[in-house]
Amino acid sequence: MKRNRIGIAFVLATLGITLFLIFGNDDINNMRQINLIVDNTWIALAAMGLVICWFADSCALYSALRSKCSHIPFRYAMIVSLIGAYFSNITPGATGGQPMEAYYLSKNNVPYSISSSALATKFFSQQVTIVLVTSVLWIFNADFVSTQLSSVRWAINIGFFINFISVPLIVLIATNKPIVDAIIGFIVRIGIKLKLIKKPDEVQLRINVELDNYHANIRQMFRTPKFLIVQIILAALRIFALMSIALCVYYAFNPIGYAWNQILTIAFLLFISASYTPLPGSSGAQEVGFLLFFKGLYTQGTIGLALLVWRSFTFYLPIIIGACSTFGASIYFKSKE
Repeated sequence: MKRNRIGIAFVLATLGITLFLIFGNDDINNMRQINLIVDNTWIALAAMGLVICWFADSCALYSALRSKCSHIPFRYAMIVSLIGAYFSNITPGATGGQPMEAYYLSKNNVPYSISSSALATKFFSQQVTIVLVTSVLWIFNADFVSTQLSSVRWAINIGFFINFISVPLIVLIATNKPIVDAIIGFIVRIGIKLKLIKKPDEVQLRINVELDNYHANIRQMFRTPKFLIVQIILAALRIFALMSIALCVYYAFNPIGYAWNQILTIAFLLFISASYTPLPGSSGAQEVGFLLFFKGLYTQGTIGLALLVWRSFTFYLPIIIGACSTFGASIYFKSKE
């Protein structure tokens, strides 16, 4: 509960920073003219991009669970995905998303070994997609990136390295049982010393059983090419839908002179540059990054308002809908107790 309050405080602080960046800009005097030129069709397409992103993420989770837990309906997979998005946005480094997804899946009789292996595979597919697509866009738009983003090249290099190295690390942790056993054993020992674990032998036995099941599930998933292909396709759909929001917001303000692939390249590079920031929803890094990465691409002083619209779709709206999903799921399960 305390962590949630801290996360919400960061969200409110981020909103305050965003509004300050907008209204502290002299170009805000052009607000009336800006309102006249905004193309609401592109705003609607940005909203559609967010919906497609949620849909693809729900499909990926549902697909990963279907073979082992056929009793989970698609609508519940969507609710769990929205809950995951909510906790990812209010916890540092998005660390709370997957654990809360696993928790709410367990509420519907999905063992942690199955949910954790499904979520690990989904995350692996996402990271592979992000690294591959970003690399291709970066290579084909190298001159544009060099000119537009020379001042933030260091942030791009760090972000790309972290996202790139995460792929083999995920595979190593997921498939190497001794490493996972060592990590879990270390956590259990800390729990014993802090007197958080009262029956260490019983807890260790349950953990060992779950780990055995987890590794069996993860090996089966990685040995099924068709399953991995489906996961990567859904990951690509999700990430392109998410990045398309920046593209739609860009065109909503009618700037000229830059191609769609250049805007997408900046959107992907901004994502990997800010994603490693250890703050809820990458608060601060996303806002400042948007202003730095898109500097000069917006005309008529519209970048501040564009930032607010973009962040509303990629941060504030997912939090609101995810919070409603979490509240609804909590009420439902409490009523069944």
